[in-house]
Amino acid sequence: GVQHSMALPLATLGVVFGSLGHHLTARTIGTRAPTSTAAFAAAKAAGFRMTTRQIGLHRCHTTSPCCVEWMGGSTHISQRKVLFGVRMTSALQSKDSDLLATGGTVEALLRRVKANDCAGEAAAAALPFLIEEEALGCILPSTSQLLAEFPDVFEVSETAVRLRDNLSVLPSSTVGVSRDDDAVVASDSTARIPLEARSGAVQSVLRQLRAADAVPMLRGWRDETFAVRASFHAPPRLLIERAAAPLFGAGAYGVFLNGYVCADETDPSRPTHLWLGKRAGNKPTWPGLLDCVVAGGLAAGELPRTALLKECAEEAGMPRELSMQARASSVVSYTSFNEDKWGLKRDNLFTFDLRLPADFEPVCADGEMAAFMLTPMREVLALVSSTEPIFKPNVGVVVIDFLVRHGFVDPDEPGYLQLLGALRGADCR
Repeated sequence: GVQHSMALPLATLGVVFGSLGHHLTARTIGTRAPTSTAAFAAAKAAGFRMTTRQIGLHRCHTTSPCCVEWMGGSTHISQRKVLFGVRMTSALQSKDSDLLATGGTVEALLRRVKANDCAGEAAAAALPFLIEEEALGCILPSTSQLLAEFPDVFEVSETAVRLRDNLSVLPSSTVGVSRDDDAVVASDSTARIPLEARSGAVQSVLRQLRAADAVPMLRGWRDETFAVRASFHAPPRLLIERAAAPLFGAGAYGVFLNGYVCADETDPSRPTHLWLGKRAGNKPTWPGLLDCVVAGGLAAGELPRTALLKECAEEAGMPRELSMQARASSVVSYTSFNEDKWGLKRDNLFTFDLRLPADFEPVCADGEMAAFMLTPMREVLALVSSTEPIFKPNVGVVVIDFLVRHGFVDPDEPGYLQLLGALRGADCR
């Protein structure tokens, strides 16, 4: 019969599924097909009829065999142009100069943003985390009960969780804190406790919780230092393992890069494609979901642009002369739960935009990503406005912010102003 094939943006394994009967169409990049011979053989054995076609800019780069992940349930894959419940379009065969999110799409974008910024009420009801009477976080009831088991370090009451004031007698820190911090070592329990002693005491508790496997988030231990502070440029009051930051509901910061391509000669400055990444399956958080081409959390002492340049090289193999062209574009903020619901994420994300050359291909350099996909904006809009959990939650918000800033959302539509406000749903500080 008639073959209906289409370019799927999430064909992270280098394939697109199409049409009537059991048909698998593989994309090629120039003369190089990203799918492997073994993958094609496996697909044929499963009963798929195989063809290849070149589809220009719509490219996929992957470091792993291509077909296996998507062939589970292969009898369902054919016969419909859908991915994760999203009906796809042949976007590369039409220009997107008239692409505009309207009506129900704006409402769908707002729902995705609000679904991520979902823990404001929980944060308001949580116990404040106090260091020397300064509120530096929000702790959920389950976590406060757990911390109450360490009374030498934490004082847990009905109104707050306090870090105790007599920690100078505890072991020194193992998270790389120097003695040159602004705290003064005290000889009595009423004076200010040094940062080193505070950090060492809390880090000791975290290591015990990790050893007991008491908190799921600590399975993702990174050996990276996270600064608990009142605001981004405030001095650190506590240094802890980065994976434990949501446990204390401390404000966190990250950098996210929107890498886009402009391929429409009639409107050379308008993005036509956006590079998306698929997170590696062994990631401790949100494995296998869509991500920005480059993203990362800020460790203690890191500044946004410096961190971005490092992440561009490490995650996408991007040369420094290219990543230096990235422009700071926005900040999105929200309060959400972490993946295991043990803690709160009170995040401010610095976003950057970078127009990438049409011939640039990111490389899965450090194993953080399984694949990268160059995705037409029409399909980006379809994916991010769907109800399916295909994006890492905060990445969906970053992508929506990109769509708004680049004119892909109609300001005449109801919900537009609410969407702009929701993109910064928490205090930026």
